[in-house]
Amino acid sequence: MNTHSEAECVQCGTTFTFRLKRGRRPRLCSHDCKKAYRNDKIRASREPSVRVYNCITCGVECSQTGLGPSRKYCVDCNPRNMNRVRTFTCDVCGKEGQQTTRGTARKRCITCKPEVEREAVVRTFTCEICNEPGVQTGKGPTRKRHEHCKPKLDGKVRTYTCVDCGKVNQQFGRGRLRVRCIECKPDLSVFKTRNDEHTQKAMEIMSALGIEGAL
Repeated sequence: MNTHSEAECVQCGTTFTFRLKRGRRPRLCSHDCKKAYRNDKIRASREPSVRVYNCITCGVECSQTGLGPSRKYCVDCNPRNMNRVRTFTCDVCGKEGQQTTRGTARKRCITCKPEVEREAVVRTFTCEICNEPGVQTGKGPTRKRHEHCKPKLDGKVRTYTCVDCGKVNQQFGRGRLRVRCIECKPDLSVFKTRNDEHTQKAMEIMSALGIEGAL
């Protein structure tokens, strides 16, 4: 029974003899060929791949280095190239012009391009103080008062009527107009005292039960 066989080395091309056994048959004849084959494979994987493609616009053959999808345009025909100069024909005067910016090709030159004048937005409103109509120009929320009906709060005094006692009082400075006077304003310290008493009782119960911690 023949226990040996011959094969050709994929690295140096010489014919070598190997012993038949289970597993894959050897492709390299020696340790040196194995080392050289491994180094060549690593070197080939590190080299950038070069591909050739034809531009879909001008048909020129170009080369592409590296990974990624295949390109479609050359450098001169690429529509995303900022330095590209394109020509267009004006549909008004018929003259040819040049365009260096991105986007779609122009249809009119600068001299034939109409100047669009934006109309100012004009609205009407009703003043909530004098109930007279007013005119508002421009954007923004609709006004509620005229300029002369708008109160100037810088250093001036405003008056308000208390909803509880009905007295007319004065208020200085900015801010929302008061509803109640100081005498009729509810005292909130009562609620704070009640919360403190409840907390003290809970602490006494916890200390009596031997529970450490605080609420």
